[in-house]
Amino acid sequence: MNSFPNLDKINILLVEDNSEDQFLIRRALDEYDLKINLYCMHDGEEFLDITKKRSNITKIPIPDIIMIDLNMPKINGVSLLKTIKQSKDMRHIPVLVLTGSISIKDVMDSYKNYASGYIRKSFEYEALKKHLHLAIRYWTEVVVLPHNAWDVHRVS
Repeated sequence: MNSFPNLDKINILLVEDNSEDQFLIRRALDEYDLKINLYCMHDGEEFLDITKKRSNITKIPIPDIIMIDLNMPKINGVSLLKTIKQSKDMRHIPVLVLTGSISIKDVMDSYKNYASGYIRKSFEYEALKKHLHLAIRYWTEVVVLPHNAWDVHRVS
């Protein structure tokens, strides 16, 4: 149950090069009780092209949450995270690292570059779904996302 009555949907941008992982993540998020608009990109380069050129801007709204994989071709997840957090237009957006890596270095590099969370992809679908649902629940029921700050202020 969503604690913010004006939040009827959430826009999530997933940057993930593995189409099977994209499918499983979409399936898991489709089973959540809040309407989630999931937009997928296959790599960091595609993400940067769209955000820099502002192309497809009508198709992809500014996300409430960005989820990125670490191990991607062209631009890896940590480099993409750095770029997002250095952008004055995007630095306020929570970025969750969603990866199969349990490397201490990957975890530390992610948080050093201001990741909002580090979620290990489970190989078991039910565990993946549970972790994603817990993360979405936290970001929609516990914290106030920047776009909801005004609505929460008005309701209070």
